Amino acid sequence: MSAISLKVECSFADSTTQEGLYTLLHDYDYDAAVQENFIPQHALLEKLGTGYTPFYEDVANCQIYNVEKTTGNGVSFYLEGGVLRGSDFWDMMHEMLISLHPTQLIAVEFNDQVGEWIIYAYDGKERFSYETGFGGDCDDEIYSAEDHDELLEIARGLLHEGRLVMSEESYDEYNDDDDDYDMNEDDDEGYFDENDDEQPNRKRYH
Repeated sequence: MSAISLKVECSFADSTTQEGLYTLLHDYDYDAAVQENFIPQHALLEKLGTGYTPFYEDVANCQIYNVEKTTGNGVSFYLEGGVLRGSDFWDMMHEMLISLHPTQLIAVEFNDQVGEWIIYAYDGKERFSYETGFGGDCDDEIYSAEDHDELLEIARGLLHEGRLVMSEESYDEYNDDDDDYDMNEDDDEGYFDENDDEQPNRKRYH
């Protein structure tokens, strides 16, 4: 199984961008083994006017499939990637899509290693993200989805209602629970560094 699996849907103000993105993704060859195999993608990216290049040798094992045109000058597709490069590929693809100035972008990701959903959204002005498993207000609604397509519908509603936001309290509560974990005192001595300020970027947005 892949480390990440996403369904992405984005809409644009004009059909030219829709057609260019559709061609770019529809012709993606995930079996490419060398940088030169991505020359067609790089040419299309230049034509679209984006400086982001998610296509490079190390993401050759990532897949893009079921690319379709949707209403509202939109494009939808699935993206899957392995443990080592899948997240990197999506991060770069995400930035590339945002650089095309979509009127709306929603992506839903299932991480099968932790069994949780992540929703990424953009309303044309602001980015939003929501991750299940941290005590947010929308977990029950998100968990009710049977698949990516159903979750996209739920995510649209949450975005329009202004609910697709993770409160800081949710993350703080999770971190407090971690702090309360009772380790054997003999084992825990010297295990933590008081000056270690590095924390995982769970929100994935900066």
